[in-house]
Amino acid sequence: MGTLNAIISGGITFLWIIGIINAINLMDGMDGLAAGMGVIAVSSLTIALALNGYGSDIVLVTAFV
Repeated sequence: MGTLNAIISGGITFLWIIGIINAINLMDGMDGLAAGMGVIAVSSLTIALALNGYGSDIVLVTAFV
């Protein structure tokens, strides 16, 4: 397969981000659930980056906590 067109790729990225935001918003029925899920997601991503040697990316990911 080839690479996607920049406009198509941008549209897919935009829809993905909106979808993730809405999924977290729908989970927020209980107090603190969305914040807890966000911390778990960022923590697991940080651990995965640390185990694979992406030290500079850890700084960027942990900025979202």
